[in-house]
Amino acid sequence: MLPIKGALRGRMGLKWLDQAGPYAVVTNKKLHNKGRASKFVVANPRERLVTSVHSSPGEARTTAEALSTRSMKS
Repeated sequence: MLPIKGALRGRMGLKWLDQAGPYAVVTNKKLHNKGRASKFVVANPRERLVTSVHSSPGEARTTAEALSTRSMKS
């Protein structure tokens, strides 16, 4: 996991796509609005950690859901 240098919440340049438990799928807002976003990040905003980076929102959503399910079992 990669540490995030700042908080994710309230950042104007980020587009929050999904939330699965403690994990969120985030992308660049300007690129998303233009239909050109190519990187989708699975992050844990509370712990300020980037868990993974994906090339599609579907992959990122699946990973976030799997991580959320795994963290709830622990």
